[in-house]
Amino acid sequence: MHGQELHTRADQPVMVLMPAGFSVRNFVHSGLCAMVRQYAEIVGVVPAPSHDVRAVLGVEFRDLYAFDTIHAGPFLREVQSWLGAAHGIRYARKTYRVLRTWFRREWTWTERARTLRIDLMGWLCSHQPLYGVLAMVVNRLRSRELPLDAARRVISSANPAMVVSTYCVDSVELPYVLAAKEKGIPVIAHILSFDNLTSRGLLPLVHDYFLVWNEKMRSELLFMYPNIKPDRVFVTGTPQFDFHMKEDSCFSREEVAKRLGLNQEPKWILYAANSNGLTPTEPELVHQIYDVLTSSLTDLNWQMVVRLHPMDDPKRWETLARECKDLRFCFPTDERFRGRKDVTTFDDQRLLVGVLKHSSVCICMGSTMSLDAAIVDTPVIGIAYAATPGSVEDKFYREAYGTEHYSPLARSGGIQLVYDHQELVKAVKTYLGDPEQHRDQRRRMVLSECGTVDGKAAGRIADMLLRFLQHSRGVRN
Repeated sequence: MHGQELHTRADQPVMVLMPAGFSVRNFVHSGLCAMVRQYAEIVGVVPAPSHDVRAVLGVEFRDLYAFDTIHAGPFLREVQSWLGAAHGIRYARKTYRVLRTWFRREWTWTERARTLRIDLMGWLCSHQPLYGVLAMVVNRLRSRELPLDAARRVISSANPAMVVSTYCVDSVELPYVLAAKEKGIPVIAHILSFDNLTSRGLLPLVHDYFLVWNEKMRSELLFMYPNIKPDRVFVTGTPQFDFHMKEDSCFSREEVAKRLGLNQEPKWILYAANSNGLTPTEPELVHQIYDVLTSSLTDLNWQMVVRLHPMDDPKRWETLARECKDLRFCFPTDERFRGRKDVTTFDDQRLLVGVLKHSSVCICMGSTMSLDAAIVDTPVIGIAYAATPGSVEDKFYREAYGTEHYSPLARSGGIQLVYDHQELVKAVKTYLGDPEQHRDQRRRMVLSECGTVDGKAAGRIADMLLRFLQHSRGVRN
C-alpha cells in the first residue's frame, strides 16, 4: 500500500464487478486486487466464472459470482430513451449528433418515426427544470421496476463492505449497484475511459464515489451530473497505462516477433483496429492500406501487423488474413478465449504493450490506442477516411475527430490526421524516417488527456479504496 494501513483486516470482503476484459486488466493484472487483499478479502462478479476464468484471475478472489442479465420493461426503456436524448442534447451535442446519425443510418421508416418522438421529448426535456424531473423519475422507475432479486441474493450472500464498479457503461452492473445501495453499502465507480462521459450517453451514475483519470474528466463529470458532490470525485489516473511504464509488463521485441510471426529486422507498422459497430468496412480499408503501402514503400524494409479490438468479432478479419498472407494479426486474447470479451490474460497485455512500444508507427481510427501509442512515444496516424469515398462511413470517420472527447486529441498535433491513401503514405514515410517528429505534441497530448502516467495508478486506487473502507466501517459502526 502507498501510505495508508488498516490496523485490522476487514471482516467483510470488497466486491468487484468485472463484466469485461478491461476490468480484469485494470483491477487484476495491474496488481490492484493484490494490494486490496492486504486488508480485505475480495469477491468478484463476472459473466462466466468458469475454471479457465478462475485460473486467469488467480487466487485473488475468495468467491466468484455470475452476472444475471436483466431487461428493463418497455415503459422504462421509453422514458430512459427520452432522458438519454435530453442528456445528449444538453451536454454532448457534437458526439450525440455524430453517433445518432451513424447508428440510425439503416433504420426503417417505422424505427425513424419512433425516434422522432424520442428526439422531441429529448429536446423538450433538455432544459431545467424538466431535465431534473425526468432524471428523478427514471431513477425511481429503475429502483421499482428492474428485477433485482438475483443481485440482492448475491449481495446478501457475499455481504461486502463495499462494491467497486469497474465498467459502469455496461448495464449489467446496475442491479448490483442498486442492490448494494438498498443495504447502505457504499459503491465506488471507476470511470474506465476518457471518452465514457461524452460518447456513451447518459450513465446511471448513482454510485457514492467516483475515480477518474484527470481533472478534466472530474470537471466533465461534475458538469454533466450536478447531483454528484465535488468531494465524492477523486483523480487517480488509470491502471490501463501502468503497464506501459513497467518493464515486466512489456514483451521484448524478440518475444513479440516470436508470438506474432514477425521478423525482427524490419520496421513494424501497427494498425490498431476499431470494432465492427463503428467501422464495418474496416477490413476492406486495411486491405487497401496494405496494398498501397506495399506498392509505395518498395525501398523500405517493413512489416505490418493488425491489432484487433477487444470488443470486435475476429471472424470479420478472416478474409483479409487469407488474402494478405504477409499480414500479421495480434489478437486481444489468446486462443483459449478467442472472441470472448470478458477476460484477458497478463500475457495478452504484455503483448499489446510490446507491439506498441516496438512498432515504428501506429495507425488507427478514433481509438484510445492513440493515447496508448503516444505514452510509449510511438508516432500516431489518425485515419479520417473509409474504404469507400463519399460513403456514410467515410463521413463518420471524418466527423469522429470533431466529437467532444476526440477533438482535443485531433487539435493537439499528437495525432497526424490523414484524409486519403496518399496522405497516409506520406505520413508513414515521414515517421519511419524520423520517429521523433511531433514528439513534443505527443507528450502534451498525454499530459492533457491521460492524467498522471507513472505506473502507480493502481496503488493510488487501492489507497482510495482503503480510505473508503475505513470511512464505511466508521459510519456503519
